[in-house]
Amino acid sequence: MKFLILEDDLEISRIISHAMRDLGAECDVESSASQAICKLKANCYDLIILDVSLQEGDGISFLKTVRLQESQIPIIIVSGQNSIEDRINGLGMGADDYLSKPFSILELQMRIRGLLRHTIPPQHILEFKNLKLCRIKRDVYVNGVRAHLQFLEYKLLDLFMSHPHKIINKNTIMRAVWAMDITPKTNVIDVLVCRLRSKIENSEGDRKLFTVRGVGYVFRPDSDGSNDVSNLRPQESQHALSSLWP
Repeated sequence: MKFLILEDDLEISRIISHAMRDLGAECDVESSASQAICKLKANCYDLIILDVSLQEGDGISFLKTVRLQESQIPIIIVSGQNSIEDRINGLGMGADDYLSKPFSILELQMRIRGLLRHTIPPQHILEFKNLKLCRIKRDVYVNGVRAHLQFLEYKLLDLFMSHPHKIINKNTIMRAVWAMDITPKTNVIDVLVCRLRSKIENSEGDRKLFTVRGVGYVFRPDSDGSNDVSNLRPQESQHALSSLWP
């Protein structure tokens, strides 16, 4: 998991970051709304912790900007502004929860667990080892670095990551990626797979996409690159299903 913390009090941000690591989350910390917007554009976050009272920028304006982008990232406000009007305003602008300072770190952790359990369906983020796909923003990350995929490359990767270890034939790929129920007569799928490989595989030992000759492809995120299925003949590929499918 990866969280964005927008908090200009260094001591509070340090305490929150430490508590989030206990939840297994990696944190980016920013002290101004403009810096946080830049981070948001470059990364895919699972949750935002927001202080609306900032010396540089306006936390409520940041919140409105995030929601205007149609982002559904869960946002919890932590603020010294604790009147009923402040809470109503923050929640009305799109925050998912509001916690007044001073607060218990344990309570913050419990509220965040609840938000992640109820507001982020698991299918919105697909993640295998060093590869992460965020469907909300249509972003892909390899080793934490954003990969610049074209639209068809993204659709193909989404298909593979949605069906790990399953052999996907070319007709299925045509329907899912091109919305065409035909058998391809050119190597258009092979070319697209080749382009995708170049963007998500860093080395021979980092192979994730394998060719099943005469059938299609299989996405194997846990492969070490040595257990290749690319030389399987069509009649042998059926025997491979039991070992490739969980």
